[in-house]
Amino acid sequence: MAEENKAVLLGNCGVFVEYGGSRFIFDGLYKDLSHSFVELPDPVWDSMAAGRGPYADAGYLFFSHSHFDHYYSPYLFTYMEHNSVKGLVLPELDQTTGLKKAYGQYRERLLPFVPGQWLTLVPGVRLKVSRMHHLDPRHFSLAVYSFLLDLDGQILFFMADSDYQEEDFRGLENEAIQYAFVTPVFYNNAAGRRILFEQLSIRELILYHLPDPENDRFQYSRLAEHDVRKYGKEKPAVIWHEYGESIIL
Repeated sequence: MAEENKAVLLGNCGVFVEYGGSRFIFDGLYKDLSHSFVELPDPVWDSMAAGRGPYADAGYLFFSHSHFDHYYSPYLFTYMEHNSVKGLVLPELDQTTGLKKAYGQYRERLLPFVPGQWLTLVPGVRLKVSRMHHLDPRHFSLAVYSFLLDLDGQILFFMADSDYQEEDFRGLENEAIQYAFVTPVFYNNAAGRRILFEQLSIRELILYHLPDPENDRFQYSRLAEHDVRKYGKEKPAVIWHEYGESIIL
């Protein structure tokens, strides 16, 4: 029986992609120490940590930046120990606990990407990494990697915590993006919407990086729902709140 090509929300900005038998995880080995966003369900992480279940043996791991709700060193080391991983993109090196060790321990599996250029991972699958600014003014200087994943011409764009700086997106205007994964803060900002609606060629938006609606002290869920109602006619948009929400690719 053929594997199903799909993208699945693990939680927060964590997305698992399976395509043509290859597996990819974006920002999916994280621990939200601030308890602000949706966590990885314990049974999901327990199976991943043991090298079992549907998210075991992801050949490629990609991390946008070093904040714990996107990257958590203990989870990375555990996953690497119990799963088969061919290549990874680690956050840009900083003082985050365990990150320097990861760079040294896994240096032979670090992907040799050049920002803004396509890198072939497997036949029919390419990756483009772009270096963005962080959308939180307190962390504006922190590098955030965004990822374009080209699956035989179907492009997924993972924006993580990218800021709405028009110049950061130059060079991506000619990419025909099927799905862009974007935060509600980016989508809510007029400059962000100009990038999404005018600067880039995007067919559909998926809003992620959201808290549990019942524990949403920042009201991000309400903001996302309001903005999708208001702007959804300009470009189709859906909200991913919960583990397991998915699309077929």
